[in-house]
Amino acid sequence: MKTFFLLFISLSLNCYKLVAQNPYSYVIDKSVGLPSNSVYDVYQDKKGFMWFATGEGLSKYDGTKFYSFTTKNQTSKSGSNIIEDNFGRVWYINFDGYLYYVENNQLQAFKQKNSIGYYEFGIIGNKLFTIQKNSIEVYDLKNLKLIKKIKFDNTYFKATHLSKKYFYVFTNKLLKIDSNLNTTITSLPSELVTTKSIVVESHLDDLFIVSKANGQLYKYSNQTFEKEAVLKGNIIQNLSFVDNKLWLATTSGLFEYKNKSFVNYYREINISTIFKDQENKFWISTLTNGLLYIPNFSSILWKCNYKPVTLNSDNNTIAIGYENDILSEFNPNNYEEKIIFKGNSNHEIYKVFKDETNYFITSNNFKIINNKIKEVNIAVKDLVKVDDKYYAFAASGLCGLFSLDNKKTSEWDNLYTKYFTETPSDLNESKILVGVRGKSVAYNPNNKTIFFATNVGLYAQTLNTQKEIQYKNKPVFCQKIYYYNNCIYLLSNEYELLKIDDNNTISIETVSKNLITDEIKNIKLIDDILYIFTNNAIFQFNLSTKKATKIQNITPNISVSDIATLSNKTILATSSGLIIKSNTNLNDESLPKFILNKVLINDKQKTATNFEFDENNLSFDFSVLAYLPNTKFPISYKINNGNWVTLEDNQRSLKLSSLAAGDYSIQFKIENIEKTDKNIINYNFSIQKPFWESTIFILFSILLLAILFYFLYKSKLKKIQKKNQIELNRITLENNLNQSKLTAIKSQMNPHFFYNALNTIQSYILSNDKKEAIIYLNKFSSLTRTILELTEKNYLSINEEIKTITLYLDLEKARFFNDFNYTISIDKEIDTESIKIPTMLLQPFIENAIKHGLLHLKGEKTINIVFKKTNHSLEISIDDNGIGRKRSEELNLNNRKDHISFATNAIEKRLEILNLNKTNKITVAYIDKYKFDEAIGTTVIINIPTTWK
Repeated sequence: MKTFFLLFISLSLNCYKLVAQNPYSYVIDKSVGLPSNSVYDVYQDKKGFMWFATGEGLSKYDGTKFYSFTTKNQTSKSGSNIIEDNFGRVWYINFDGYLYYVENNQLQAFKQKNSIGYYEFGIIGNKLFTIQKNSIEVYDLKNLKLIKKIKFDNTYFKATHLSKKYFYVFTNKLLKIDSNLNTTITSLPSELVTTKSIVVESHLDDLFIVSKANGQLYKYSNQTFEKEAVLKGNIIQNLSFVDNKLWLATTSGLFEYKNKSFVNYYREINISTIFKDQENKFWISTLTNGLLYIPNFSSILWKCNYKPVTLNSDNNTIAIGYENDILSEFNPNNYEEKIIFKGNSNHEIYKVFKDETNYFITSNNFKIINNKIKEVNIAVKDLVKVDDKYYAFAASGLCGLFSLDNKKTSEWDNLYTKYFTETPSDLNESKILVGVRGKSVAYNPNNKTIFFATNVGLYAQTLNTQKEIQYKNKPVFCQKIYYYNNCIYLLSNEYELLKIDDNNTISIETVSKNLITDEIKNIKLIDDILYIFTNNAIFQFNLSTKKATKIQNITPNISVSDIATLSNKTILATSSGLIIKSNTNLNDESLPKFILNKVLINDKQKTATNFEFDENNLSFDFSVLAYLPNTKFPISYKINNGNWVTLEDNQRSLKLSSLAAGDYSIQFKIENIEKTDKNIINYNFSIQKPFWESTIFILFSILLLAILFYFLYKSKLKKIQKKNQIELNRITLENNLNQSKLTAIKSQMNPHFFYNALNTIQSYILSNDKKEAIIYLNKFSSLTRTILELTEKNYLSINEEIKTITLYLDLEKARFFNDFNYTISIDKEIDTESIKIPTMLLQPFIENAIKHGLLHLKGEKTINIVFKKTNHSLEISIDDNGIGRKRSEELNLNNRKDHISFATNAIEKRLEILNLNKTNKITVAYIDKYKFDEAIGTTVIINIPTTWK
């Protein structure tokens, strides 16, 4: 243990000590969308938009997006001197001396003959003042036409300046021109006559002039020039009168002029100007670092060589734990700092605790600092004083009690003794919980309970009992716990803010959801204020009033590790140093402003709010003016009495398409601010109904349609009735005719077949072959009976058809004395019982094959009949090995020149009738078979579609 021999010696950390400390500023540069880090001028228009003259030209900013304006044939983009005229146009002049203005979101070039270089132009009322060689030209802003030329000698031309009332021109004289174009001439002091380059600023009726050559500052008041002071060693780039003070922007920072002396800010930055906006916030433009946005000059950034990690406040001083094992005391009122402890390690001090006489710090180990240093090899994460004797602590590996004075007595002695074990630790701790990772500890003196937050849950230790606290029957895992007003406040690992009352009942502590929208990452209790840390901001939540207030925005270039307070100040430990804020100006943020930029109806801008029925596609373009960096203000809208719909964080447009006719009220509000209902913006409009939706037109149309429909109905009904009657008569007649034809054909066809069959039987009787005659007579009788039965049927199954033709073929076979054979083949897929075909459709084709093909053939005669199923039809083929159709026809002509085949004729007529009014028809194909030009038979293919019936 080393002795503590340096107590409260002055800290030599080489902090920046200036005449004035730099105010804390937010940086707006190219990393967030600024077109260029070189900014020459800053301006705010009447609506509240910020305008910047940058190295990349003129830019407009609404707090979220930058809009750049350029045009063709622009001589250069860089410029300055931004002014808005009475017509809403924003002007600036580039460094080549040419004027440009923005109108309807387009950059236009002002027509001028030539340029004498960069100068300040002026706008007073509706008059524009520009400089040409040897003359001041005055234009009417309404039509941009020249009104007057005011002659002057530009041999000694130095500068121009615009005040609220006058346009000044500096040559070897001072010309003052008012709005009525009256000119007053005043002599200049000899020093200013010989000075070639000056910078001018005005306040009320006074002028401030500074010489760039020697830094001499003059004041012109009541037509008298007086020397004020001299700023040496700096290049002065601009003068500004802001916040009732004169400011000098230089290459070595910003100088505030007061009491005949200068106070320097940001001396390491090249400053071009300072501007105060409508919300009393300050903008500083730089030539290398973009923009500095300063909410107020009372918030100071105290920079040190080392990074502060943790803070603890006591009376008027702040204890700071640095990243390199240094502990100091800092007085933010006079910026004095003293070393309390400097260790030999490079470990950061991540916790500092203090009571009346002791400092407790945790870095690489746990240290107790008073008149000496006591080091204990325990990683203490948190501790709290229980009474005059004991401290409760949470550490990695254990939680318990320790005392610095064992001679005192305490009501906690029994508990301490109960859990005390002899260990080599110099802390002489009592180990209440062992084998846990302690995270935080709090003490409720009202019910005498110590709460230990660990990695295995939350435990409540009283004088006699120990109990695990659960929430919704589950262990509670939390990061921080604090005591206030008989309650324990804790931040759970799920980033919920919870509260434990005197009865150890847990409930959710509700904070403003409008204000705190991100997850809570950390909390710290100081007095009755709970400080809430999120990724984007820090809030103070008053546990007494339950009011939440944002006190600091967090941007990507800065992180805040801890907070401490004094009676009049709040101090933040950040990666850039200490931010010291006055408690009267804690809330830097101004309420955002909603701007409805334009409303497009069918992509056209209109001022009316009463639209035709086809003007029903609306597009809203809006902005939310909020300039504090890293703030999110999404927009919600609702239509009439519907529900609020929230847009994306940075969405700044809304499209409503194909709206129905009616009256509409579109309401917009900004989210993430308190009392949003008081900031609702309405846009009301109406879409007219088309004329055909008017009541009179609808009633007239209904009546007209009813009359027309009635007469059309009556006329159509008569035509349909007449047509139906004609069609019915035709169908009835046709059906009767077709049935008669079929019946007649079948009656003609059956006797013809009977004649052929009887001839065959007669031949057997004549040959005295009685047995065969009887067999075929039986078959003939069966066939006759079958034919008579089928005569009354229009359709029969394939099975019945096969039975009939089998009887017929057996009878015909007898005519050929056993040199005739036949086969009948059927696909297995064919259901011979359910599939129906027209009655006696096949018999005429078989008869033709026998009579005309086989009868004249010498030798063996065969007929093969095949039933085959295809995708959409039943295919029946009748194949014979006869003499062929051509030879048969020749024989028939020779034998009987007047012969006409009855079967062929009957087939054609029957097929014609069967196919009548059918989409899918029965077809018949004849294939003549040849071998070496000699006929060897005929194949007939009959195709019956499955959808024929």
